[in-house]
Amino acid sequence: MLDKSLRSILPLLDSGDHYGAHQRTRTAAARLSRNGIQGQYTAIELLFIVSKSLLEKSQWASGVDVSIMMIDAMAKLEAPWEPTHKAHVTQLIGLCTSQSTWRKKLIDAAISSSAKSFNIPSGHPDILQYIGNLYYKESSFNVAEHYLMLASKKESATILAKMYMQWALSNNQYHDDVGRFALRGVLGFILAEQVECAITFTLNFLIELQLSHPNTILESQPLDGITLTQSHTLNFAQLIIACIQRSGTSNIAQEWKSLVDYYRNSSSIVNTQPVTQACAKIGSLYFDIKPMQSSGNMMDIMSSLLGGAPAQSISKRKLANTSVGELD
Repeated sequence: MLDKSLRSILPLLDSGDHYGAHQRTRTAAARLSRNGIQGQYTAIELLFIVSKSLLEKSQWASGVDVSIMMIDAMAKLEAPWEPTHKAHVTQLIGLCTSQSTWRKKLIDAAISSSAKSFNIPSGHPDILQYIGNLYYKESSFNVAEHYLMLASKKESATILAKMYMQWALSNNQYHDDVGRFALRGVLGFILAEQVECAITFTLNFLIELQLSHPNTILESQPLDGITLTQSHTLNFAQLIIACIQRSGTSNIAQEWKSLVDYYRNSSSIVNTQPVTQACAKIGSLYFDIKPMQSSGNMMDIMSSLLGGAPAQSISKRKLANTSVGELD
């Protein structure tokens, strides 16, 4: 069935009749989809082949339209995407141009459909990580950060650490305080209750720091599991994780309060309102500390900490639980 459909479509693509190929593909896919489950799978393959060809020919409008038809056909299977289908989606996203809105349209469709298919409100982590890594390679750090955080995978946390170090070293930002980027990552994962991701991120961030600026690491290291640096902010980011790992011990709530108070006096970044609000939220989430006053809606806190990322998206990441403005 697939070969028969392609025999009537490929000549149109080869001759440059992209509109004709687009229309014939739409008709053929609809016909195939009516032939049971096997027909639906065949329609998906047809749509993938044609959309790939259109995108390779820089026919962005038609290519994205057929790509979204493929995603819609995958959704009609009413089952989680197969690995092959995920690979189809990421390959098509990678073929899209970054110079227009077409890729964003395809990305939004892919995330929305994968969210429903896998019952993960933020979208499938593999799709999110691929998108984040794509933007990272293009040096679109702000956009990449959003998707890598949403992915909440150890691999995405590793990519984020590498990206943050590059970001920190650009435009003389390192001389401000490299720790702001470490804190940015740790708070993002911790507030989403992704502790393992926070640990992975921090370890890799320290590796990147050791490679790029070894003099930042202090010679004396009196604390097990903590790599002390010249940045109070980076030290605080590590100690947040250390406290959470000891959240079941006695007096940990008071230790947390003392830690926050100490570093608010040591780091101007820790003393900012977004970080103060985030610390209050952490106290509530991990140490059963009732806030003295409203610590702010978590969506608003994350929106500020992540440089204005949409609050709705951050809330979805928190709900998924799979696996920073003034910090800019």
